[in-house]
Amino acid sequence: MCQYCGLDLAYSDYFNSIPTEPKTFVGAATPAPVPNFFRLKKKKPQPELQPIARMVNPKLTAQQVEGFTSALSPGAQVLTAESGQAYRAALRRWSGGAEKLAQVVVKPACAEDVSKAILFARGHNLRLTAKCGGHSPDGCSSSEGGLVVDMGLMRSVHVKPDEKLAIVEGGAQWMDVNKATAEYGLAVVGGTSSHVGVAGVTLHGGYGFLTGEYGLACDNVVSAEVVTADGMVLTASKGENPDLFWALRGAGNRFGIVTKVRVFWLIVSDNETFGFKTLLQFVFRAHPQPNEVWAGPLVFPSEKVENVVEAMNEWYSKGDPKAAAALILGKGPNDMVESYVTECVVSLLNYYLVMAYKYNFSLYFPLAIPHQPAVIVFCFYNGATASALTSFAPFLALNPFSNTAASVPYWRAQNLLDDPPPYSTPDHIRFCSLNFRPPLSPPHIRLCLISLSKLHKAVPRADKTGMFVLCVQPDGITKLKKQDTAFPWRDRNFDGVVGARWSVGGEKDDREKDEETRVKVVEYQEALRKLAVEGGDDFRLYSNHEDHRGSVAREFGVNYGRIRELKRKWDPEGVFMKF
Repeated sequence: MCQYCGLDLAYSDYFNSIPTEPKTFVGAATPAPVPNFFRLKKKKPQPELQPIARMVNPKLTAQQVEGFTSALSPGAQVLTAESGQAYRAALRRWSGGAEKLAQVVVKPACAEDVSKAILFARGHNLRLTAKCGGHSPDGCSSSEGGLVVDMGLMRSVHVKPDEKLAIVEGGAQWMDVNKATAEYGLAVVGGTSSHVGVAGVTLHGGYGFLTGEYGLACDNVVSAEVVTADGMVLTASKGENPDLFWALRGAGNRFGIVTKVRVFWLIVSDNETFGFKTLLQFVFRAHPQPNEVWAGPLVFPSEKVENVVEAMNEWYSKGDPKAAAALILGKGPNDMVESYVTECVVSLLNYYLVMAYKYNFSLYFPLAIPHQPAVIVFCFYNGATASALTSFAPFLALNPFSNTAASVPYWRAQNLLDDPPPYSTPDHIRFCSLNFRPPLSPPHIRLCLISLSKLHKAVPRADKTGMFVLCVQPDGITKLKKQDTAFPWRDRNFDGVVGARWSVGGEKDDREKDEETRVKVVEYQEALRKLAVEGGDDFRLYSNHEDHRGSVAREFGVNYGRIRELKRKWDPEGVFMKF
């Protein structure tokens, strides 16, 4: 093994044969199949892989970093503390509390780069993690002193409209997918925010506004290409490595870095590479989306919370899979104004409902009562405005304080739940998973709002904390059984999250106070979560909303035993994430 790059020298002839000039492509042309070195590699001696217990992040020498860098493709980047601003920018995350000082940040340009990064990390006892959107509040996409595979250079999206196929590189965010598919009247089941990474949402389930019709994001996957813990690239599908394919759909981050995914309704050759050699890609089946959608927030004063919950129950009882709604409890913005929205709303609306209208159009929007508890219903209807108004009539009849819902393109509706520009504030964020079993109890939701208000009063620096509950029809979710994928929660429950958010001082003298704030926020947040799940299933955790802090058994329910067995098979040393 090379002491500098951590790679077996027996493979050098193969890597030397890789073209040094980047390939270009147009549209979705399909080249001839390319031999997959990493599959052939099974027949050759494997590099010595270090047990996870020995991965203590030893200090690398400059020569080791240089040797590793020289082994990567021309388009790849390797950043260390000596890289200055580029390195510091690569450490930024959605939550300031998730930022960690990685020893090395690798930005791959192709699958071979990812494989080399995995082998380098293992060969030098470095803890490894992958970063796509950087939305993990607790820092699962960061590594203190270790190695981060940052997929940010690989965000291309290519659409095959005739086959309803979207081919998405592994570093893409949902904004990339939504805009690319919209050009062809298509849409992909994705998250409810546009700058969240495709990978994290999909591999852990993936609730979205289209879930009622088409299921979860992971349900739409028909095959995947994965870089595993030993650096090999494998195809996972029902016909090839079916156990790995099963695990990826709900527990994917524990089994490898996905290079390519095929999803619902789409058929594509297993050797599709679009002019590159084994790119890190997702391949999604896209659904017809020729029409605009009706979407936007309705804001109500806290006095109407019981009425809003009753309206939610009436709305849900209609059983329309084209309709989705988010019930949001939070605090009104700081200023009482009536104006065209040109700036992001501060507080919870800032947190979940940034008004992306300002980019292309404006709506008259009288803001909610300042500093007071508020109830927001974010409406989504995949159809004509007339049908949407009928669907959401129970809410509209309550005369909301403000109503900016309108007919917009699907991709723009996905922007309405965005935070401010990614990494624009140093606020710390923490998630707690929760769920509610419909129909909702009006008194119970009132108690949740009271509990949230107590947090706001006790910790003024955390007044942007809120509770978000996505309400969708179960049709798309329950079409699969609990054991059909690693994601087990095939039920009618509404998934939700307590999103705690607080400001920090940033100076050395403020650190003790910042820690006191964090402890207090967590105390109140956990109390709210405990109260909320009295109306749901306390054993049920959604990985994307718990950030892998909770019990693995509670993440995977009836599938926990099988996932443990597959973990021992595919990643016995816990390279990606140990149990």
